Amino acid sequence: MSVSEENRRLRRLRRERLSLLSGWYGGEFAATEIAAHISTPHTLSDGIRSVMSQLETPEARALRTLRDRWPEVAGVWISRMTLPAEWKDGVLVLEVPHSALLRELKPSLELLREAVSRHSTECPCHEVRLVIAGGTAARKSGRSTSK
Repeated sequence: MSVSEENRRLRRLRRERLSLLSGWYGGEFAATEIAAHISTPHTLSDGIRSVMSQLETPEARALRTLRDRWPEVAGVWISRMTLPAEWKDGVLVLEVPHSALLRELKPSLELLREAVSRHSTECPCHEVRLVIAGGTAARKSGRSTSK
């Protein structure tokens, strides 16, 4: 495993300071002083979360948390019939497994929008749309869904 240039620089700096303090105060006190001023280690998972939070857009983060909490937001029955697929520019797209559900769920869209807005304070939800499952993947890749 190679050591990064930044770590080499920090090691060199630590050696120089330890040498200086050892000459000044003695080896034991120098080691104690160096140890007292070294930053505490961070877990790898904290580092990954930090990087991911910088990469993820607020809407992607809101969609991820909405998917985790979907049964409590939409209710048990609707959460079994729908899946949050996409959230962009305030429009939440829900996938349904069958075209008959498009008509059945249409009257509930405003209630779903209000429920999503109550649970997601990070991003506003202006509209909820329904699509048949698999339709968002075709749209994202640029293929046409109609023949």
